[in-house]
Amino acid sequence: MPKRLNDVVDAPPDMQALLKKNRVLQKTAKGGVFGKKDGIPPEQKRMMEVEREKAVRRYRELKEKREEGRRKGMPIGMQDLR
Repeated sequence: MPKRLNDVVDAPPDMQALLKKNRVLQKTAKGGVFGKKDGIPPEQKRMMEVEREKAVRRYRELKEKREEGRRKGMPIGMQDLR
């Protein structure tokens, strides 16, 4: 049963028991998320990096448009209505 916020306890948690439980979980999950250091294939990593770069570029373009509109004295969001 999980501990609640206002539960009364007799002693602090035993850290050794938590570490042992963690080791058991890692051993039972061999080949899973805990067993692999790098679970993402290189092609997928590259694809994610390309998408990240696109998102950063679009964000910077949007930010630049907003700054340009502010310099011209237009309210935020009204630049696109020109």
